[in-house]
Amino acid sequence: MEKNKVFRLIWRFNAIIIMGTGLLAIAVLGFSALSILGSITRERQVSNVVNLNQESEIEEDLRFGEVREITATPYLMLPLSSHQSYDRASYQKTTDSTRNFLFFNSETGKRHWLLESNEYLIISDNTIAEPTLESQPNPVLAILYSIVKEDTDENKTLNNNDLFSIALSKPDGLEYREILTDIKRILGYKVIDRETLVLFYQKENKAYFTNVSFNDFSFSQPEELPTVGKN
Repeated sequence: MEKNKVFRLIWRFNAIIIMGTGLLAIAVLGFSALSILGSITRERQVSNVVNLNQESEIEEDLRFGEVREITATPYLMLPLSSHQSYDRASYQKTTDSTRNFLFFNSETGKRHWLLESNEYLIISDNTIAEPTLESQPNPVLAILYSIVKEDTDENKTLNNNDLFSIALSKPDGLEYREILTDIKRILGYKVIDRETLVLFYQKENKAYFTNVSFNDFSFSQPEELPTVGKN
């Protein structure tokens, strides 16, 4: 009899352990399922994307971003940002992108837009200043922009994967000029002096450089850089 009681106790103990393990496994599976469902259905947000798909019902809101000062000038830049929201299968997607800049003269109150249209995507902008000067701010010579104007990869969006144009403007946003088109990547640049900028970039699968004049944004004939491993 004593042996039977011991076996029954062991069996009950094992049953409790098995049941507990099963409940724990069910709880883990349930939590995993909820996590996966949440990741599938939650809102997804991306930057530097403009949806052009006419078949999607897109809600778009244009708003100003934070004011930025242009060093050693009275000018301010106000980015005009686009916030789009639309449904994609089982989730909602939102995008934010810069579409234009408003330039504001803090001394006179005059203002103007950089671009005549808000249809493009500005993927980057950089203020280019004079070489380092001691004990005073470096005056800005120009502003360099990368602007996507066409859906070159034909995926119904403007984004970082599309080819873009390189453009420049004066620190006040005037004299805007596109100098190069169908660019894949900006490799970098260097201010030589108050009059010249050397710009490195990639077009198709080749790398080039050109010298750009700060006076009128004219540029020299682009020269191809040597391929890797060759002089």
